Amino acid sequence: MITLKAEEIEKLNQNLIKASQLINAKNFPKAKEILHDYLQVTEELVKSSKKTKMLCFDNLVEFYAYTKNETSKNINWVSFRCDVAYQWLAYIANEEGKHKEALKYINKGLKYNPMNINLYFEQAETYKLTNENTKILDALYEAYFLIYSARDLARYYRLLGYFYTEQKIYEIAFALYMFSLEYENSPLAYSELDYILKTINNPNFRLSMPDIISLFLKNNINIGAPKENILILKELLEEKELIPNIEMQFDIYQNLFLLTKDDTYYHSLIIPLNEKRVDISDEYVLSLINVNDVISKIKKHKLKKYKIEYVIEHRTDSYQGYIILDDNNYIIEEYLEESCPYKIKMYGLYLNKEENGEYLELKIASKE
Repeated sequence: MITLKAEEIEKLNQNLIKASQLINAKNFPKAKEILHDYLQVTEELVKSSKKTKMLCFDNLVEFYAYTKNETSKNINWVSFRCDVAYQWLAYIANEEGKHKEALKYINKGLKYNPMNINLYFEQAETYKLTNENTKILDALYEAYFLIYSARDLARYYRLLGYFYTEQKIYEIAFALYMFSLEYENSPLAYSELDYILKTINNPNFRLSMPDIISLFLKNNINIGAPKENILILKELLEEKELIPNIEMQFDIYQNLFLLTKDDTYYHSLIIPLNEKRVDISDEYVLSLINVNDVISKIKKHKLKKYKIEYVIEHRTDSYQGYIILDDNNYIIEEYLEESCPYKIKMYGLYLNKEENGEYLELKIASKE
């Protein structure tokens, strides 16, 4: 099998970025040319053998979830994104009115990445364009079991909302668009809600959350992400040796928080530098120790790296920590006493000319 060096793979994958830019500029002919050329090369490189299955995953969650349920363990995660190339070709085909061609591209893309939820969403969009509304439900049924993020869950509810709007079942459609806003604050959802209110000629129509849940239960509509997927995210967090860096770890915490609304997993805090402290909970406070000195040095000199020290204080205990960042706010080193009941991820200082606009952002998760 032909192999490429990392820099050669990166250079080849740059073509996907070029294609994306061309698609955004509506230059579909040139984008198609680049995507087909990309696939001509990568499909030769990404060939499964009898012993090994080559797949194009987007992230660790996709890889972990797929291999956990796959009987064959001989799976290679390749660096190419043939699935994305086919996804974009399907999008272009739909834009050009070639919907049968779009469906063929979607099926090809799924062979390279069965976990690519965007391919199923594009399939649902294709059925929207062909007015095959009942088939939208088939695509969304497949998509639902691949939901591991709040953004995907929101899109699932919006597409389901479209189906019920087309069926003129406006109460359920309204509930779906409202519920989607719990997971993503999308202008499209607000636009569809306005459309429904105008269509039913009742601008004051509202549904409470208990009303929405009741409607979902009566109509067998999924409430939230699949419980199995939530468990997979939790399980992956326990397999810390698989997670290559703390940024990815906190991304998983973030998804758990957004999907479950449970602060056990993740929440974000902002510390205004003029206050230098923030309440983590009713019992714990995080205080910055040397931040004024750090800011002074940053403003006077172009430092290559800087260290922010902090302490987490409790009525009976305190825990020391620090983070060292370079001048691009990338983490070089971090430390927090192991006995601390929290995990802290800091993102560095945000300095404006006006003092009241200066703050430090951090993400925090309980160890419990």
